[in-house]
Amino acid sequence: MAINRLNIKQGFKASVILGWKIETNWSNLFTVFIVKCSKPFAVALMLTAMYTIASGPNSNKDDLAWAITGVCVWSFIQSATELYSYAIIGEREWFRNIINIITAPTPLSVYLLGRTLIWLPIGIINFIIIILISNSALNFGLNVSDIKFGYLIISLLFGFGSVVGLGFLVAGISLITPRFSEGIAFGVTGALYLLSGSIIKPALLPASLMAISNALPFTHWIEIIRYCMFSYFRYDDPPLTNFLISSIIFCCISYLIYKYCLYKGRQSGKIELSTMF
Repeated sequence: MAINRLNIKQGFKASVILGWKIETNWSNLFTVFIVKCSKPFAVALMLTAMYTIASGPNSNKDDLAWAITGVCVWSFIQSATELYSYAIIGEREWFRNIINIITAPTPLSVYLLGRTLIWLPIGIINFIIIILISNSALNFGLNVSDIKFGYLIISLLFGFGSVVGLGFLVAGISLITPRFSEGIAFGVTGALYLLSGSIIKPALLPASLMAISNALPFTHWIEIIRYCMFSYFRYDDPPLTNFLISSIIFCCISYLIYKYCLYKGRQSGKIELSTMF
């Protein structure tokens, strides 16, 4: 059967519905909202309590605003990466359905985009909840009038592209990794968490690691988000050029690696090889 626009549209729609049902365990919308919002709510409360107790009333709130913004943005990256990896693992190891998906008229890449799309609304909810609670409890000085919504929306759109690119990279590696492929997402996100400027400023890293950090689009993305959200982080121009260039390069390389891993997996027969049980 030829792959046409109708196949892609119907396949993507079905993948979105399937991904939502699987990741929410077929629950209703209200239950999903309560469960998915409980984690960011708890994170915001714990960060607030830890900072208040450890730092005291005369502490500098700028540093915590810097760190919390990085944590908020990183929730997008971590959620998407884990979902892409688990989508491959689930279809191969648990449902034993990966070969049917690959040989279907809808490309695997389209299926993965729809199957994992739940990370986007959940990530946005997490971002808003943590920022609002932290700003209210710790008085970051965040005002709606100070937010540069134009820059923020554009940077989020391009940043989501880089997140999807990372998801395909992890999915590709998971296709050809036996046994412990479920640990790939945690390993990749754990390493990038330290290098991307989420909780550690790149200037504090060793020279070699700082070079890697500056080559990642996520480092510039998080810095731009801070610039858009808080006026006291606007001491310099946002790294828009570096962000766009690194995002395009990163996405291209990630997708090429994904395609190569898919090809190698099909050639070697590892695509449908169940190794976890």
